[in-house]
Amino acid sequence: MPLLWGMQPIHIAREGTALGRFTAEDVAEGLRDGKFLPTDLAWSDPMPEWIPLSEFKDLPELPPLPSVEQSSAMPPLPTEPAWEKREEIGIPKAVIETVSGLLVHPRTIYAGFQKEGGFRNPLLFLVLIGTLTGWVALAYQYVLTMVNPEALGEALKTFPPDKIWMLFLGMFILMPIGVMISAFVSCGIFHVALLLLSKTPVRFETTFRIYCYAWGTASVFQLLPMCGGYLYPIFAIYLTVLGLRDVQKVHTPVAIFAVLLPIILCCGLFILGAGLTAAGTAVSAAQ
Repeated sequence: MPLLWGMQPIHIAREGTALGRFTAEDVAEGLRDGKFLPTDLAWSDPMPEWIPLSEFKDLPELPPLPSVEQSSAMPPLPTEPAWEKREEIGIPKAVIETVSGLLVHPRTIYAGFQKEGGFRNPLLFLVLIGTLTGWVALAYQYVLTMVNPEALGEALKTFPPDKIWMLFLGMFILMPIGVMISAFVSCGIFHVALLLLSKTPVRFETTFRIYCYAWGTASVFQLLPMCGGYLYPIFAIYLTVLGLRDVQKVHTPVAIFAVLLPIILCCGLFILGAGLTAAGTAVSAAQ
């Protein structure tokens, strides 16, 4: 099996926990000094799967392998989010394990994250969790609006008070569609930025899977009143950047720029629109 040690780092994991990325020299020294074990799992792009370090060739002074009993007792490294196995473990458990795993130890999940696997499963996870939590956030906003109509903002102050419920009902119904559309649009922008800036090959399918699991997981913060709306995008951006870096193997600045690009574009369009509106108002007043 050809290994491009000179070009790609070697990822090491033990008992489901990622130990980091190392050069071939570091791995050889770690095996010699006992830092790494022959049964530790390792992966280097473009290998199709994780293999034990004992199967890597040309690493000097490998220590002896542990007994068969010890090897069989070692838990396997996760290969995908638990949501991908929901038919085996059930939907509630799959949701809990996926969300808790990405929030508590995301790098462990990303260490075994599959780059391929289709669009259906991650999109279903995002739409399910994002819609449910979005409905809760919408309910919070509706109650706040009923208590304080000023919460609608300047743009909607002229909306008839007795018709506000229709506005929220429309957003409630369109929530799943909005979640799906935002996923493909955002991922498209992310991926274009990655293609332009990254020196390593990247796949849209991988970007999409990272986005869906990251933003679907972070959306649970919308269940928190008041502060949840601020925590949600912060953790979503963090998980997406981490995933692009660890799974797509892009540099951290590139991942950060790709994730923030949609926000930059939206802010730029908003400023442009506000400027055009102000200019139009000034012209009308002058006439």
